[in-house]
Amino acid sequence: MIFKKLKDPFLIISLLLMIAALVTGGLLHQHLSEPFRGPNNGNQNLHLAEGDEGFYYLLPPRATPFQEELFYELLAAQEAFAASETTANKEQLAALVVQNFIADFFTWSNKEGRSDVGGLQFIASDIRQNFRTAAIDGFYLYLNQYMERYGQDRLMEVGSIFIDAVDLDHTFTITEIDPETDEEINEHHPVIKVQAQWVYRGMFPDVQNEAVFYLIFEDDHLSIRALIEMEEVEEALYG
Repeated sequence: MIFKKLKDPFLIISLLLMIAALVTGGLLHQHLSEPFRGPNNGNQNLHLAEGDEGFYYLLPPRATPFQEELFYELLAAQEAFAASETTANKEQLAALVVQNFIADFFTWSNKEGRSDVGGLQFIASDIRQNFRTAAIDGFYLYLNQYMERYGQDRLMEVGSIFIDAVDLDHTFTITEIDPETDEEINEHHPVIKVQAQWVYRGMFPDVQNEAVFYLIFEDDHLSIRALIEMEEVEEALYG
């Protein structure tokens, strides 16, 4: 995949342009300009460090039954991958990281307010705060108003998720122009690409329900480095 140079050579899609789209179900994304820490950086083995609820990830407070189901599947996938780093186990782990993020971030029925952004533990640590800020000012912008008007239990809740494809050997190639030589400079970033779609219960049938996710290994566990609505992938690729 090659993302051509935009006004900002490292910017895939402008955050400012996407704020309004987030409210109506558009893309929540992050820049790919931050340093990548991919599978080739450091130890690739997934060493399990047990916490209160499991390994690396915690069961979200007020998790829905569907989230609980996905969470324990994720723990099992981590153990399976730690025991045997097969292609199948790696694909399953990547798919479940994405599924757990979707189930938490895109569910409003268990949130306490606009600042209660779900799924942050699955976002790469170096962009997590910026991601949260973008979500509060975007996808979660009117959550408080909807809670007051309709009641929390009537708000949207992810009820099912479908993984359409997992590519373990995907590469981002970001191209920019050297200002001195006017030559193209290509930066290649190894990522895991996961394409998914999901279905809601409750209100808001027109909210975003599909995306492409890009994951990296970060401190020996998988994190989401970027997510882009599928239509926007084509726009960024081909203009």
